Amino acid sequence: MQSEGYNVTVIQIENKYKSLERSFKNMITNNKQTGRGRTTCPYQAELTELLGSKHNVEPLAVSGREGLILREDVRASTSQFISDPNTNSDENSNILSHNIQEENDNAIEIGMTRDTTTGSNYTSK
Repeated sequence: MQSEGYNVTVIQIENKYKSLERSFKNMITNNKQTGRGRTTCPYQAELTELLGSKHNVEPLAVSGREGLILREDVRASTSQFISDPNTNSDENSNILSHNIQEENDNAIEIGMTRDTTTGSNYTSK
């Protein structure tokens, strides 16, 4: 930065980044709540591109009184692998077996498998 004519320290740059990130998160939080006016933050478009998909800004899942709530894009990609709590244990076992088999199919490509009887961690072949 100094070679470009800016007289700032690394600490000043870190503090500015943290401040912009905090402003962006506060804007996201405010705009999600009903009954509040929409707010903006400096460099909103750039920060959305930079931070919009970070999990600390937009978590993949949130757990609360209503149970586990998945982000829309995560829900769409994982809906086939999530069991319904209202289904019986046989159906849940079948879904679990299917999920473990899917993991094994994916892990075989890197030479590792998961023990389907115990559900233990991956082991090398």
